[in-house]
Formats: sequence, C-alpha cells, structure tokens
Amino acid sequence: MYRHFNALQAYKYVPFGPVGDVLPYLIRRAQENSDIMTGVSREKGMIAAEIWRRVKEATGLGKALPSTEKAASAAQNRTVHVN
Repeated sequence: MYRHFNALQAYKYVPFGPVGDVLPYLIRRAQENSDIMTGVSREKGMIAAEIWRRVKEATGLGKALPSTEKAASAAQNRTVHVN
C-alpha cells in the first residue's frame, strides 16, 4: 500500500566535531543564507512593484489626475441649477 514511500530517500548533512572546528563552517553557512535572503527580499519587492504596476494599468488607477483648473472647470459644467 505504501510502496512508493520506499523510493524516497533523504540525506541530511550534519556537521559534527569540536566546536572550534565546526563553528567557522556554521558561521560561513549563516552568512551565505543571509546573502541569499537579501536577494530574495529584493526580488520579492520587484515582483510586488510589477504586480502593482499591472493592476494600476489594468484598472486605470495609474492615470494622472486632471489638473485642478480642469477639474474645477469640469465641476462647474456639471453643476445643476434648480429653481
């Protein structure tokens, strides 16, 4: 019934030994992971900016607002006078 699990193999790499020998390796790996996460964070920001740009373009939110003079003139033209 669970024969497909027998095909899966996992390997774990575990550094061991005196702390003085292992610590430099662990510090180097922590720095490498930190560098990778910095790149991931930057890329995530670029992806979010591109998604937002596309949303604004698709919905018209990215269009410039009319100047205040044009907006005021348009508002006066739409004014309804009731007697």
